[in-house]
Amino acid sequence: MATSVSKGIRLDIQALRAVAVLVVIAYHYGFGGFKGGFLGVDVFFVISGFVITNRLRGYQGSFRESLGDFYLKRAKRILPSSLLVILLTAIFARLVLPSISLAAIAKQSLAASLFLPNLYFAHEQNNYLNQGLDPSPYLHYWSLGVEEQFYLLWPLVLLLVFRKKIIPLLLLIPAATIFAFLLTHQNSVTAFYQPWTRAWEFLIGAALTFLPVVKSTLFTRICAILGWTGIAASVFLIDTSHPTPGFTTLLPVSAAALVIAAHSSIPTRTGLPYIGDISYTLYLVHWPLFIILTSRYPGTNLAERLLIAILALGIAATIYKYFENPLRTQIRIKRLWYFAIPIGVIAILSFGILESGSALAPGAIQISRQTPILYSDGCHLLFDVTTPKANCFFGDTKSSTYVILAGDSHAAMYFPGLELLAQRNHWKLLTLTKSSCPPAELTIIRSAKVDISCVLWERNLETEFLRYKPKYIFLAGATEQSYELANKQIPYASAYGIGFTKTLDAAIASGATPVLLSDTPWPGKDSPNCIVRNATRLSKCDLPLPHSATTAAVKAIAKSKGALVIDPALVLCSAGTCPAVFANTNVYRDYSHISVETSLRLELYIASKLGASGRD
Repeated sequence: MATSVSKGIRLDIQALRAVAVLVVIAYHYGFGGFKGGFLGVDVFFVISGFVITNRLRGYQGSFRESLGDFYLKRAKRILPSSLLVILLTAIFARLVLPSISLAAIAKQSLAASLFLPNLYFAHEQNNYLNQGLDPSPYLHYWSLGVEEQFYLLWPLVLLLVFRKKIIPLLLLIPAATIFAFLLTHQNSVTAFYQPWTRAWEFLIGAALTFLPVVKSTLFTRICAILGWTGIAASVFLIDTSHPTPGFTTLLPVSAAALVIAAHSSIPTRTGLPYIGDISYTLYLVHWPLFIILTSRYPGTNLAERLLIAILALGIAATIYKYFENPLRTQIRIKRLWYFAIPIGVIAILSFGILESGSALAPGAIQISRQTPILYSDGCHLLFDVTTPKANCFFGDTKSSTYVILAGDSHAAMYFPGLELLAQRNHWKLLTLTKSSCPPAELTIIRSAKVDISCVLWERNLETEFLRYKPKYIFLAGATEQSYELANKQIPYASAYGIGFTKTLDAAIASGATPVLLSDTPWPGKDSPNCIVRNATRLSKCDLPLPHSATTAAVKAIAKSKGALVIDPALVLCSAGTCPAVFANTNVYRDYSHISVETSLRLELYIASKLGASGRD
């Protein structure tokens, strides 16, 4: 029989768990200053790598028995509270949230029950760090999915390869780190959720188990001070503008490793060890409680958010004392496969509770939050990415007639309709789009410094135009809002117009016919969420026509240069109002971007303006 040698509970690790969960809650609840609180999850990954590897290396017995004992104990530790919160969340959402939102949540509950939430949210391109959409009450389960997938694979690798060998592990860590950063560079949303982009964080924790205990007060103090300082700096200085996992993630991961290596004492009177004890349950509870309550009752103030946090703490403590801890210590299940029964029951119950409620949705309005495939295949460049990805060709890829779509995310939102147009007219569509980088030569400030990647990208457009000599160049940008510019001496609309003129002249010089796709109206709020809350009063979600001085200036410049100007507002709006719903689908997917369905709807209109073939 396999046994694992216990080395006792470390209060410093429990305190680290407590700090990690508290900063995550502070970030999620919008408490001031904790802009990097999302990095608390990365601290959890380092802790998991250390604790699990320490336990695995302590096994004495056969490989099969060690593996079986480990998986059984992990299931007893993780599943009860996880499954309970999945079910309670489904019931709470069913009672509180509008029925129109329940169909999507039902799918998310199923993914969470089957340990695949991270892969589900990656597939949906749900940007955890930019929740402009109505957030999922199961979104936080993504990190549990990553951990569970780590628990599934790492014991096999460790017990077969690394149990007593640190050198191969030390070689694997930099390789895994570089791989993660490269994948983040390609597609930061997909990389955020993947277990293989987080492996290096677990492996750093695992490597700590091979280090000898250094009994030096000076060493302990230095490591502890550097570690806790690094975590504090991560939480207060790093924000969501930095790709994650990326170079900035090195700071919280290294800091967590230093705290673990220090092995310093933490007084229990601080309360941190206890919060560390309930940190798992607190993490599970805090997010759905907050999301469901604030979705039902938007506009919560600081005092109300603090009350929700206290309520989450109370619920977590209750579940830990009366459910999680008793089941973990007293549960009699001796076969791992027995857990398939509660997993299946909870998955079916949660899905059924939510799906049955969604069938009552008034008006059969279908909410689509889908993003264009440019985001998932890496062709739409995100922040800090300079070089256009190769082979971003769509439409009829065998054609010798090129057309180009260039601009920021408000150009990318037109892609679905333009791709369909390109297919019908046998054009080879090249996409040159980058987040927050308009088709205008502007020096944009982001995070208090010049966005060099954007400047280089904008200047490279002329080279790309001349290289392909396209038939059409479609230019589009977010002109209904303002970017922060380095040059604040002249009005924004004038500065944008000057920069746009340079890009437009480059398009004309390539021999193409330039086409301006004017910006659409901006809801300025989460339009799908507004629809959900006002399903019987949809007029509350309608919005006025585009009206910014920049939009007007860009149209005037395009017309003066002989460019074709296509204004989608003429299709999306009428009588001075732009509806949020058309044909029982949402017109916008978030606070500013049109949905994929809306883009496809515009294809025929754009075709008619070009004199090209459109849908029959």
